[in-house]
Amino acid sequence: MVDSAIKHVEQGYPTWMLPLLVALVLAFFMQGSRGIYESTEGRYSECAREMVASGNLLEPVLNGAPHWTKPPLTYWAIAGGTRVFGNTLWGARLYLALAFVLTVAAVHLLEGFLWGGRPTGYAALIYAAAPYTVMSANIASTDTLLTLWEVAAMAFFWAAYRRGGRTFVLLMWTALGLAFATKGPVGLFPLVAIVPANRLLRKRNQGFVRIWDPLGLILFAVIGLSWYVYVVARHPNLLHDWFMEELVGRTMFDAHARLSSKPHKLLSVYLPIVLFGAGPWLPFVLFKQRKQLRRGLIQRLIAHRDDGAAHLFLLLATVVPLLVFSASTSRLPLYLLPIFAPMTVALARVLVYLRDHAAIRHKTLIRVALVTALLVAGVKGGAAHQSSWKNMTELVEAVKRVPPLEGDHPLLALFRSPLNGLSFQLGHALPVLYFDGSGDREALMRKIKETGGLVPLSPVANGRALPTVEREGRLFFALPRDTDVIVRKKDAQNFGPLLGENRWQVVAETRHWQVLRLNEAFDIPAGGAR
Repeated sequence: MVDSAIKHVEQGYPTWMLPLLVALVLAFFMQGSRGIYESTEGRYSECAREMVASGNLLEPVLNGAPHWTKPPLTYWAIAGGTRVFGNTLWGARLYLALAFVLTVAAVHLLEGFLWGGRPTGYAALIYAAAPYTVMSANIASTDTLLTLWEVAAMAFFWAAYRRGGRTFVLLMWTALGLAFATKGPVGLFPLVAIVPANRLLRKRNQGFVRIWDPLGLILFAVIGLSWYVYVVARHPNLLHDWFMEELVGRTMFDAHARLSSKPHKLLSVYLPIVLFGAGPWLPFVLFKQRKQLRRGLIQRLIAHRDDGAAHLFLLLATVVPLLVFSASTSRLPLYLLPIFAPMTVALARVLVYLRDHAAIRHKTLIRVALVTALLVAGVKGGAAHQSSWKNMTELVEAVKRVPPLEGDHPLLALFRSPLNGLSFQLGHALPVLYFDGSGDREALMRKIKETGGLVPLSPVANGRALPTVEREGRLFFALPRDTDVIVRKKDAQNFGPLLGENRWQVVAETRHWQVLRLNEAFDIPAGGAR
């Protein structure tokens, strides 16, 4: 199959055909097979479902409460998929497959416009088969969509430079507006590379692009800023919350207390992604060009008479976001996705040089790329069968296997965080309770045993959906008989004293979860809000 594809490429087929074919296959292969994982995928998917259910597509809502952490464009994209496929895996991830294929096309255009000639197709092919980009396009979040808009903005800038005219500048600002409407200020990262490159072109009398077009800025404002203006006008405190929590808190103080904020994660997470995320190409290029990696290389590249501005552009588009996210206290793996477009364009340029100097054959390059694509397809297929407690689709299937009863009976979970992926696939909000405070887990378990289970539980999500009663001035969650309670298996033995011996039975389970059905009514002390 690999040799057949190479033969077709060598017969003069358009250079975009093979990358596009690889992108289509890898984007849609097993796209709806891996379960919805907590917490990122569950959060985005459930927020989209609740926005549609509320009838208000301008104000994101999650677990019945306003959820302002991101603009609504990604939620709209997920909602578009669920309109076609329902609250399913395909519904949640359809937009990712489409955005990935379009991004590959944008990378192909960027390669051609950047160097001012016919694109080789190498950059798009590397991007289409890269392990990191393919797997990222299987995770419901903002990043694949953000990358599409950022790469499009880059390509439109260089199209404006090579072909002239105002249209490409307007398209550039449209793409930047969509990027801002997807993830806020980080959507403007392309300007960090575009503006200096444009200045260098002008300084060297090589022409330049009038990027600050008034109509383009108006388009950006309408597309990228109008939603922010609308919600701040309705909720004035949001401006402060966004600045302090989402910008300052995430960047400087780890407001979300992520493990990824630890300094050692810079090496254990970001370094492998940068080195191997595009497949074997970066290590190969570094090895082949090791003698060229000497002091002054960057200055020589930027000083290049014809391509200096392009070199500067690729350097800034790759390194600046990498440095910013490395310095940030919030370092999630997907944050690096937008740098892979300029990175693959740079790799392709070096590979062309190596090919022209007989350091690698064209046929070998294509063969390695296709073998990489096959391996990535295998990894993507294997991920669909991986068992994890975060996989909410496994849990949904277990819940649906619960023996049916006449009439409605409550379903809730005892867990430390919302199970949004479960709510999304069930089609309704799931009440989740857990112990007061976030203290030491072992101490909490000892307290359960010591008090015979009289430890208050607080609502983690959707607690208002549960009935309550007040006795002797104390509030209880009143759980009727046949209430189904979802617990993680590793916690089940500790919840025994809480629920009471012989007062429940296991009615369904997975490798990581159990569904317990109460044999009689039960009152659980209600704690404060969490």
